[in-house]
Amino acid sequence: MNRRRTMLIGFAIVGALVAGCGSAKKTTLTVPSTPDAATPDLTGTWSGQGGIQGLEAPVALRLVQNGSTLDGDVYVSGRADLSGPIKGTVEGNTMRMALANGLKQTSAFQISPDGNQISGTMVGSPLVLRRSQ
Repeated sequence: MNRRRTMLIGFAIVGALVAGCGSAKKTTLTVPSTPDAATPDLTGTWSGQGGIQGLEAPVALRLVQNGSTLDGDVYVSGRADLSGPIKGTVEGNTMRMALANGLKQTSAFQISPDGNQISGTMVGSPLVLRRSQ
């Protein structure tokens, strides 16, 4: 009788485990997504200095931003080869731009937290521009 009782208890435990496994809901772990960093609006006029010590030149930049796409013009004093229409993009705190005149170099710039300064290199020379308007 003890053996029969032990077997019944064993079957009951196994049955409960099997039933519990079969009826368990599958749960999917979802990780909340972090919102993308807000893309700053760089539309406006920018000015500053570019070049290497002693060979610095005034630089002016006009940008029009549509979403993450930039269009505009850059003017580097005394450098017609580095002046003209530009195309670019903005992603997070990075702006990338290239002259649309066929120069195959893209420049990357860091955007300040307040969105009023961009700094980086253009054709290997340091460039810092501040929002004028």
